[in-house]
Amino acid sequence: MLIIQVFVVFPFILTHNWPANSTLKVVFEDAQIADTAGKVLCSTELDFSNKRSSQKYVAKLKGCPTHSVLKTIPKFGRQVYAVLYYGWKPKGKEYLRNGDFFAKDSAVLDDGAERVIVNLEQFVYC
Repeated sequence: MLIIQVFVVFPFILTHNWPANSTLKVVFEDAQIADTAGKVLCSTELDFSNKRSSQKYVAKLKGCPTHSVLKTIPKFGRQVYAVLYYGWKPKGKEYLRNGDFFAKDSAVLDDGAERVIVNLEQFVYC
């Protein structure tokens, strides 16, 4: 089974705890087809509600596709992204609000790897 470890690094540390209902969502997707939404392969959500702010977090994505499935996705189409929902949790089709943070990176995953490490450091304030 493939496990993807995503190191999330924020460019700041809050002087206070994360607000209630804050959530970090990390997603690995097949984004090989341009101008369409990527197909989510696996994801996880971390509850940040009232937790102490830190600059670095590690999210483990489990249940990701097997290597045989991964080989069918070109390396350029493998993408990891993270969204920090600052003080709220999305419902329905909501995606980003003013004040959230977003980062993405192409995940260069070797076809035979058992564990993959992806660093998300370039967060954009929305």
